[in-house]
Amino acid sequence: MALRPLRANGLIHRDHRSVALTIALENLVRPGVRQQPARLRPADPAGLASRLRVGPQQLQDLAISRRRGLLALFGFLSFTRLGRAMRAVADNPVLASLRGIDTRRIGHLVNFTAMGMAGLGGMLLGLDTSIDR
Repeated sequence: MALRPLRANGLIHRDHRSVALTIALENLVRPGVRQQPARLRPADPAGLASRLRVGPQQLQDLAISRRRGLLALFGFLSFTRLGRAMRAVADNPVLASLRGIDTRRIGHLVNFTAMGMAGLGGMLLGLDTSIDR
């Protein structure tokens, strides 16, 4: 919603403003966070492979996310009217608007769909880890 007024100015102008907005928000949050950057050591590929463990819950999560999540999203985007409208707006919002598609409503639907997919991922992560009050 914060970038909607910039939509008419073009893609590059909107992208520059979104990066500037991200930097501004980061600098607003920075005073409350530790100032020293964390030092990261390069990972040892052999050591990482020896510590990597995949359990049955991770395999089940992978199967659920691939079968149900991605296939449902693919079916929704490919075979439903709303999915085709979402793809049309992503491809060319002006032409989609001329065809009678409400681009604002489709934008809200895209955000809702993305939040649902993030919720599915969070649910699968919660199944893998212990969640306490």
